[in-house]
Amino acid sequence: MDRRIMMWGLLGLSVAFSWALIGFFAGPDFNVGRSTLAAVTAPVSLLGRKMPLGVEASILLNGCLYALLGLVIETTRRVLARSQ
Repeated sequence: MDRRIMMWGLLGLSVAFSWALIGFFAGPDFNVGRSTLAAVTAPVSLLGRKMPLGVEASILLNGCLYALLGLVIETTRRVLARSQ
């Protein structure tokens, strides 16, 4: 279970890192923070609309959020597997 939660966290880090690269290479006219797809895949971008966040902080927070989501999903999956 620990490995799966770690994989969820790494997935969150890679998604946020991908959005950071898109933001860096797309130029100043493309606003990644206002994108609906970015808000769904990187929920930290919603927090960045209210207060300024650095790129490193947003990537780290997104990884933590994905790890927390993975913890909830894996715990629920384990409980449901035991009940069957």
